[in-house]
Amino acid sequence: MRNSLKAAVVLLSIILVLIVVNYSSVLNYTANKESAEQTARIEGEQLGNYFFIPETYGYEDKIVFTFVLRDPKYAADYYATYEIKEDGNTIESANSKLYENVTFENAIFIEIPRKSSSVYELEIMINDEEGNKVHQSGITLRS
Repeated sequence: MRNSLKAAVVLLSIILVLIVVNYSSVLNYTANKESAEQTARIEGEQLGNYFFIPETYGYEDKIVFTFVLRDPKYAADYYATYEIKEDGNTIESANSKLYENVTFENAIFIEIPRKSSSVYELEIMINDEEGNKVHQSGITLRS
């Protein structure tokens, strides 16, 4: 029964990857009281090694980017390299910043202050302890 569930999850993952690769994924949705628009970019060659699910939360005074493990079996230390821009200007960046003991409950999160009329961009790459890329994505938020 458990193997059947794992097989179904793998099959659904493969189907999702094929759909995204074939249709060049750009996701748009409206969030928050201030009607923020988020655009997420996922490229086909980046999908084969995704360990994390990106989530973004917009509040009146801050934005929180989180990266939650897809599977608890991947709990470990991870290194994130990222750049965050506000209206085209870099406001925060990191090069191989260590996030220790990342688990399903202890996700990677990045919090920044938010101005209501600004556009925010995040480019991030996450590597495991051996230096393997396990996640890469980009996000743009327009208020």
